[in-house]
Amino acid sequence: MLWYHDHGMGMTSLNVYAGLAGLWRIGDPADERLGLPRGEFEVPLILQDRTFNPDGSLAYSMTLREGEDTPVVNGKAYPFLTVEPRRYRLRLLNASNERFWRLRFETQPRDAVPEAQLPFWLIGTDSGFRAPLQMLNFLIAPAERYDLIIDFGQVPMGTKVRLVNYHAPVHYPGMPGEGPEIREIMEFRVTEPLSGGGDRSRPPKELRLPTVAPVKPEPHTRRRQWVVYQHKLFRTMTFNAVPFEAPSQDFIEEGSTEIWEYINPNHDAHPMHV
Repeated sequence: MLWYHDHGMGMTSLNVYAGLAGLWRIGDPADERLGLPRGEFEVPLILQDRTFNPDGSLAYSMTLREGEDTPVVNGKAYPFLTVEPRRYRLRLLNASNERFWRLRFETQPRDAVPEAQLPFWLIGTDSGFRAPLQMLNFLIAPAERYDLIIDFGQVPMGTKVRLVNYHAPVHYPGMPGEGPEIREIMEFRVTEPLSGGGDRSRPPKELRLPTVAPVKPEPHTRRRQWVVYQHKLFRTMTFNAVPFEAPSQDFIEEGSTEIWEYINPNHDAHPMHV
């Protein structure tokens, strides 16, 4: 699952905020043999935060404060999804301009599960599949993607499962943070009858996923460091003190392998997507 957005020089944040961003799912017929939830049971969730004017139009406030005040999922504020008591594959993308989310699934009523939190399995990130890992919460930064399996069959019919954000101030990891706090994001309502003769997906413990072998650098692999610095807020950034418009001084030999390290002395954290 890929993440794309407009990158107009000097207008990236405004254009992304206006909606010029999204995800692109690339499928492989081989995936159909893995036993993962498919079709309507594979749900993409694009997480963003927005501020709205009284008439419902978007209010762009990034020049005034850090972070917005309303959660938006797939373009809707505070949405809900009715689900069956079965396993679902959730494909999450953090498409927020600057907000990190620390997420967990809370049940209502709270005693629907022993700890009031519904566990899930992490099966992939923006690097692709990984060995399934059971979790109760996770932190997702802008541009990052998480691939989850969650089993709504663990709770009684009629249970509401809320996707909740907690302890992730804007700007993360700044404390106490200067942006509006957002707690409840969306709701899953376990109200639909089980269809298709039951859940035929594989339990996460039994999944055998084709993970990508990590790249092993050779002893003399070239290493580059890139210092990303913004001399003044809302002004252009430099790489190794070179501005955006300057001719490139770095050329990579075809077929070679390099290790790139980004050094960020600025006040906010942000993943580097090349």
